[in-house]
Amino acid sequence: MIRNVIFDLDGTLLDTAEGILESVEYTVKELGYKELTEEQKLSFIGPPVQSSLKRLYGLSDEEAQRGANIFREYYKDNVLLTLNIALKVFALERRCGMFRKLSIVCLFFCNGNSTGHLDIILK
Repeated sequence: MIRNVIFDLDGTLLDTAEGILESVEYTVKELGYKELTEEQKLSFIGPPVQSSLKRLYGLSDEEAQRGANIFREYYKDNVLLTLNIALKVFALERRCGMFRKLSIVCLFFCNGNSTGHLDIILK
């Protein structure tokens, strides 16, 4: 019997793509780097920011970390709390009836980011 359900936050309960692209644009501009094509910006969705910056701009680990810090700060201050989670939360609430019928007692939310985004959103 299933007793617990875990939901991933990024890309499952939240559509973070638009915020990621906005944060990438800000980061690139802030660092003074050449503007990226739409395809290049989309390549930031999924892998760590540092990896994408290193791949596209040939940065050192230190430079890529600086870019990631700019990205994360912008994302946290300008994007995070504006994410539209209402529709996905509504859909989740509708499924709660199904969870109760299956005797699922706990819902867990997880996030691969280590920057505290999950705590901020769930508050």
